[in-house]
Amino acid sequence: VHEIVLMNVSSEWIPFDSTDEKALVDTLCKNKRHFVKGLRFNLPSYRPIASAVLSDTGAKPTALYVIPGNASEKLVEDINGMISESDLGAWIWDVRTDSMPALPPIVET
Repeated sequence: VHEIVLMNVSSEWIPFDSTDEKALVDTLCKNKRHFVKGLRFNLPSYRPIASAVLSDTGAKPTALYVIPGNASEKLVEDINGMISESDLGAWIWDVRTDSMPALPPIVET
């Protein structure tokens, strides 16, 4: 064994990066939402990534972003830049100032 890696996962075995992201994953699972979890793999922690993408919000999937409590203004600017360049809808939870907002509604297709 050359390398051992530990990964935080929810009770459903979904990886998460922070306790806030775990709260989001738990909420998505509890509400039986359809989503794809974003995984960081080799991306550094300062690069923004959608925590998950909801696929049950109609024709336009919705990217879910969690702005952590220790976020720099540069990270917030980068997330806003990603959102403005994306064709996906966006939902943002800024942990620094807000409790988790309501998730986008499910849209039957």
